[in-house]
Amino acid sequence: MPLNKPEREFRLFCEAPLAAWSRSGKMAGVDDTASQREPRWLLWAREMQALAQTGLAFTRDQYDRDRYQRLRALAAEIMAAHAGAEPREVEALFAQQTG
Repeated sequence: MPLNKPEREFRLFCEAPLAAWSRSGKMAGVDDTASQREPRWLLWAREMQALAQTGLAFTRDQYDRDRYQRLRALAAEIMAAHAGAEPREVEALFAQQTG
């Protein structure tokens, strides 16, 4: 069965290495017209997940760790809501990524 658009976008997001994303939230080597075709929720969720991932990799403070884990959970909720997936499944995928 073919994937609907949110499911395709979710799969592409999960398969793309986050190291390829620049600080501006744009994929390295992708022109601005390509990023304009992506829905804003997808860009926001990617950026939130990247911020959380980086924070979790470098923080030593438990308070900050809790905040970054919550940010990762929110990004997972956004992705799950638009992709028809379970937030726990998406968050588990996010948790597998490091740095």
